[in-house]
Amino acid sequence: MATQRDLVQDRWDEEWLELVDPKILLSLLQGRTKVFGKHQILKKALMTRAGQDQQVRPPGVEEFRIKLERLRASV
Repeated sequence: MATQRDLVQDRWDEEWLELVDPKILLSLLQGRTKVFGKHQILKKALMTRAGQDQQVRPPGVEEFRIKLERLRASV
């Protein structure tokens, strides 16, 4: 029987965004880069950038934005 580790490793390349805890990931990134004082500041900077540039938005966020635009246009 496959262990939890094996199951995660088998899915990792395709599904890592769904498998990671984003808070832990941001904290680790901030800790390694030391560019921002806290992971919350890094999160704000990433969100601001995503708001300005559709190319860096996660697919789910961009899909949601498009749905909102269509809904707004239909009202």
